[in-house]
Amino acid sequence: MCPDWPFRQRIPRPDLAYIFRGQAVAGRYGGSWQPAYFLVTKDDTPRVTISAEDFTDGGMIDLAKRLEVPIKGDFTAKVP
Repeated sequence: MCPDWPFRQRIPRPDLAYIFRGQAVAGRYGGSWQPAYFLVTKDDTPRVTISAEDFTDGGMIDLAKRLEVPIKGDFTAKVP
């Protein structure tokens, strides 16, 4: 079972603009930069972070197709 807020990340479907491949800091207290997927809103705010270790790139491409949003980035940009 997934814990409730603040641990569960959510984004309303109408607000989703695209999925972005970038890097996020692993861990809460300043770990190393790790590849991640970000669900980004229409105002370019990354709202949900998903570790790239949890999904294949093909799986994320399929998700983007089902959600009818583009997928951008190449895991080089660091997203604070």
